[in-house]
Amino acid sequence: MQSRGIVRGKFIELEKALPYTEGCLVNVTVELENSSLHAGSPAAILQAMHEPPHLPDEAIDELEQAIAAAQLPVRDEGSFDD
Repeated sequence: MQSRGIVRGKFIELEKALPYTEGCLVNVTVELENSSLHAGSPAAILQAMHEPPHLPDEAIDELEQAIAAAQLPVRDEGSFDD
């Protein structure tokens, strides 16, 4: 069974009542609704990280090396400080 809801702090307010009696033990899986994700947003990246296919450690190491190699040096002075 699927149900939609809105996050309110540590609670989820469902659109419709569930067909179970109060106090019933249930299993819950929570996912962001796809329509609320924007490509490249932090939420979309986090969701992609937790979904298959999962990358091997070697691929992650290669990505981290590429990111480190592409970093620009930090300058203390600004372009208009002269």
